[in-house]
Amino acid sequence: MPGKQTKSIGIHKAASVFSELQHYSLPRAISEKIHFAILSGTLHPGQRITEIETCQAMGVSRASIREAFQQLRALGVLTARRRKTYVSGGPERGEIHDLYRFRGICEGLAAQAAKDHLEKPDLARLETLILEMESASRKMDIGAFGKADLEFHNLIWQANGKEYLKRILSVITVPYHPFLVALLRKSGSSALLRMTVWHRKALDDLRRFSGENLRRRTELHYQKVGEEFLALMRPKTKKKSSARRVRAGRVR
Repeated sequence: MPGKQTKSIGIHKAASVFSELQHYSLPRAISEKIHFAILSGTLHPGQRITEIETCQAMGVSRASIREAFQQLRALGVLTARRRKTYVSGGPERGEIHDLYRFRGICEGLAAQAAKDHLEKPDLARLETLILEMESASRKMDIGAFGKADLEFHNLIWQANGKEYLKRILSVITVPYHPFLVALLRKSGSSALLRMTVWHRKALDDLRRFSGENLRRRTELHYQKVGEEFLALMRPKTKKKSSARRVRAGRVR
């Protein structure tokens, strides 16, 4: 005999439950672990990664690894060439220039919309994430820095209330994130601390400004961050040692 019928949980409650299940799905956990390996420098741009080796290392099914690879390829973190999978290589300078100009526009819109939805606990969490980034910078803990960095931005993207804008920002940010954090790692603690300062400025703007003023400041902020990365990508010229300069002067 059919049991007593009850009301459905409702679409909003269902969406909350299903999003929590998705968060803890195995393929997503695998993709996050691979992403962390790229951030920490264990995996490098251009390095090949195989399903079999990853399956054996993580002790999970090959089907779960395959799905995780598909997720990372869709994001651009991994790339496929001749049926082989590789960690995506680093972008060109022009690509980073265009990325941050476009990202600035989207981040400005997101910050403007998020302003009305961010509550005191959200602002407190953003503050905590900045402190975590600062601590990770001093310890050169790239994995912790990258994780706090992504959570900082994701919190603002979530609060903006526009799902399409969140998707766009995720698509244009996540694929480049491992490369940019790796670039910071090569540049040392001072570069990480400078990026932490940029996050501090972004939070200060969120607290002090609103509307078009906040949108414009955020857009300009990301253009300047892009310039910072372009400077880090610039090839370093080797200076002649003083001894070599003296010898060269004698030859003349």
